[in-house]
Amino acid sequence: MQKDLIMSDKKIPGTRKLAVGSLAGALATIIVWVVETTTTLEIPPQVTTALGTVVTSLLVYITPEYYYEEKEENS
Repeated sequence: MQKDLIMSDKKIPGTRKLAVGSLAGALATIIVWVVETTTTLEIPPQVTTALGTVVTSLLVYITPEYYYEEKEENS
């Protein structure tokens, strides 16, 4: 018998992957800025965007998913 992947009403997904994805884009931008200010290299905007995409994809991929259970309130 095959089970459907349905989340329980009490389980809520965490937002860890979203946070890591947001920070990865900023991290890639900072890396490019550091490289451009400390060297004579000039990195094209397209490469900066591609680097941001690659860093984001890698970090989101290696970040584990998690769920937490919502506790019921007693009336």
